[in-house]
Amino acid sequence: MARLVVPFGFQKVFPERVMVMEAASVGQLMAQLRARAGEDNWKKLARAFVLVNGVAVSRLQGNNTPLSQQDEVWLVFPAGGG
Repeated sequence: MARLVVPFGFQKVFPERVMVMEAASVGQLMAQLRARAGEDNWKKLARAFVLVNGVAVSRLQGNNTPLSQQDEVWLVFPAGGG
C-alpha cells in the first residue's frame, strides 16, 4: 500500500489529489494505474520518472521496489527549455 500523488495535468483523469493504492511494489502500482488511466493517458504517464519518498526508483530496485503504507509515490515529468 502506498500514497500516489497525482500529477497536476492528470487531475481530470484522477480527481483525487492523493490516491491510496493497494500495491506491494512499484510495478504493481504502475499496473493498477495503467488499468485505471486507459491507454491514451498511459502513453503520457509512462514518460514520467517514478519517485518513492523523493528517490528515483532507478536508484532503488526499479519496478521491484517494495512499497509500504508510509511510502509516497510521485510521477515527475522531465522539463526542459531554453
